[in-house]
Amino acid sequence: PGLDNGCDSREFLIKTLDRITIGRTVRARLAEAVENALKLGDGSLIVHVFELPSAHEAPVRGRTARSGPYSDSTVSGQSASDAPRKQKHAALDGVRGDSESSRAAGLSPRDDSTTGGLSDSGASRKLKHAAQRNRRNGDTETDVAAKDMLLSSHYACPDCGISFESPSPQLFSFNSPTGMCLACDGLGTRFDFDPDLLVPNPRKSFLNLAIEPMRTRIGRWRRHIYRGVAAHVGFDLKTPWNKLPRKAKHALLYGLGDTHVTYEWRTRGGVWRHGGTFSGVIAELREKHRKAGSNFVRAYYEKYMRKAVCSHCHGGRLNEQALAVRVGRLNISELCAMSIRDAAEFFK
Repeated sequence: PGLDNGCDSREFLIKTLDRITIGRTVRARLAEAVENALKLGDGSLIVHVFELPSAHEAPVRGRTARSGPYSDSTVSGQSASDAPRKQKHAALDGVRGDSESSRAAGLSPRDDSTTGGLSDSGASRKLKHAAQRNRRNGDTETDVAAKDMLLSSHYACPDCGISFESPSPQLFSFNSPTGMCLACDGLGTRFDFDPDLLVPNPRKSFLNLAIEPMRTRIGRWRRHIYRGVAAHVGFDLKTPWNKLPRKAKHALLYGLGDTHVTYEWRTRGGVWRHGGTFSGVIAELREKHRKAGSNFVRAYYEKYMRKAVCSHCHGGRLNEQALAVRVGRLNISELCAMSIRDAAEFFK
């Protein structure tokens, strides 16, 4: 039987190519199965990891879901009775779809090497559900806990669709614009405003210039911006700094990111409401320091600054893409920080 109507069976061809008892002697067979599944799936495959009790003696079969010109087929594998009790197994599924159904399901065309064949999490969920139902229809579903892992041979996440260029030597160099952390220019540290230095007297309120380098009395326009932030987060600008909740301090200093904030400008004629984002006081001070027209003004702001580990790369000096590449569980920055003895032990 094919897949039921609830999982859009016409969109996919799902074929279980092999089922393997996980162990040290199956590497060659596993590599061949992965290669064949990736070839069939245009760079994507589903790995189904599960455990079988020794009493389970049903033959292992994999079925292909009907999709366009494809028809059902059965492939033989290892009998479940051959497996030791509670030993882990892996079933490898190749996944394909025709051009129209692939696009409808969120799958990219065959020649798309950027997204690894998947463009959004909805498509990956459909594929996982289709594979699970296909195994049930093919009598390969087990009665114990199992999970599906959707994998891609391209430089892309099959769940969210985020993709990267293929790695190059320049990607792992903090001296190269390709690899360096742009927030600290590959230095691993930043000379930036320190919240502790900015507020020398925490008994003052924000409106009473608790943040000292703000210097001058807050005018009406700026005050209505800060009041909008306070109303959005939920605090009073007249509260002493040392009594503000942490989220209020963070919002005032570092902003609210892409969050939309509604501001109210009050006049005798009524209230004008407008919306926007808020980047925070530290962003304003950074801009003033950058645009300082004299060494005297620049030195004034630098009294409130301190060298600290970059908050983006955490001292790794590389950008997120470079630090996402791992050997085992470690990225290149973590490996370089190891002692020679620990590194030698790690690579054994």
